[in-house]
Amino acid sequence: MKEESFDVWCRIPTQMRYQRAYLEKINSQILDEFSQRIPNSRPSNTDMPQDYLYEEEELGPSRYPVYDRNELSRLRHCKLKNLTFDGPEVWTNMDWLGQFENQTEMKHQLLVLNKE
Repeated sequence: MKEESFDVWCRIPTQMRYQRAYLEKINSQILDEFSQRIPNSRPSNTDMPQDYLYEEEELGPSRYPVYDRNELSRLRHCKLKNLTFDGPEVWTNMDWLGQFENQTEMKHQLLVLNKE
C-alpha cells in the first residue's frame, strides 16, 4: 500500500447493500469530499464493496445482522438459577461491540450466580 493511499469505511444501510446506483453515489460523494479537502489530489477508487460486485443470492445475508430490541424483549426467557443461555437468539447485534457487551453481561451474571 502506498503512503498516499487511504482506506475509507462507510456504513451502508442493509436494504441498500446491493443497490449499485446507491453505492456509486456514495463513492462519488466520498471522492468529492477528498477532492475538496485535499486540493489537486485527484482521488480515485480502487475497490468497491463485495456487495457491488455480486448479487444478493451469491453472497447471502449480512455477517452482522442487527435485531430490533423490541423484538428481543418479546421473547420469553426462562430464568433458572443454575443455567445461563448465550447465543445469537439473545444478542442485540453480532458486531464486535455487541459481542463484547453480551460477554460483559454474561460475566456479570456468572459472578452474581457464583456469589449465591
